[in-house]
Amino acid sequence: ISVGPVLGQNGKKESASLDELFRKVYDALESQDCERRDESENESDREARLRALTKAQIHFMLTSSVPSAQVKLDLMGRSAVFLLYNCARIVQILYSFEESVRDGVYPPINEEN
Repeated sequence: ISVGPVLGQNGKKESASLDELFRKVYDALESQDCERRDESENESDREARLRALTKAQIHFMLTSSVPSAQVKLDLMGRSAVFLLYNCARIVQILYSFEESVRDGVYPPINEEN
């Protein structure tokens, strides 16, 4: 992956390693997760979920601009989380609709339209 200069929260060049960036993003997501998490989720599943969200957030931050542009790190941002949530929600809506078509609740969508 090729990215432009990476700027931190203060607008200055960031010199953190990828491991340090991962820890910062992970900690920010973990902090936000404490407010909304499912208390019945076991700790290893939570850890795996937070690691996946952290990776997605970092990929989203680093690839959301062209390489010639500056990359601004938004550690408290939830861009990737929001995007992933909306994708999952759309998939669920479409699945529910298809299930309702199979059950005869809705007619099938006409391919010609």
